[in-house]
Amino acid sequence: MFDNGNLNLFDHDSFAYGVPHNTFARLRKEDPVSWSEGDGDTRGFWNLTRHADILNANKEGHIFSSAQGIRVKIKLMRSIWLGGHSKKLISQNI
Repeated sequence: MFDNGNLNLFDHDSFAYGVPHNTFARLRKEDPVSWSEGDGDTRGFWNLTRHADILNANKEGHIFSSAQGIRVKIKLMRSIWLGGHSKKLISQNI
């Protein structure tokens, strides 16, 4: 999946080939504290993309809380490296 700067961070496939750096760079510039909408089974989550915002969230536990849980339904990707390229072998929900 090509990182065009607009990947959906809720979609685990956005991370299949590594960190989507272009998407995070755009978010840091345009929307540094953004919301990723959930689906019917999983709650959405906040994306904090700037260091200063992350530090502030860590200091403000009464505002920023993980009391309702921190887990996004994980789609486990097992890969094998072939000549520097990753090939998806197994995908499962856990």
